[in-house]
Amino acid sequence: MGYRIEALRVYLETQLGDQIFIGAYQHLANLQNDDDDSNVIESIIGPKKLKFVPLIHHLIVCEDSYYQN
Repeated sequence: MGYRIEALRVYLETQLGDQIFIGAYQHLANLQNDDDDSNVIESIIGPKKLKFVPLIHHLIVCEDSYYQN
């Protein structure tokens, strides 16, 4: 499982670039459940790469689940 998590992280870093990925990752990881983030995340990633947001969210959930055990 750890290998798959790392592979997803590398893929996202490759597709988005390191700085954009880290900014989006930190923003999504620090969100509260009721925050409206659509404009903020779009300004970080850009409108053409919004398709990667669900994958970043998936990465965060997988890391939380895997590394808390």
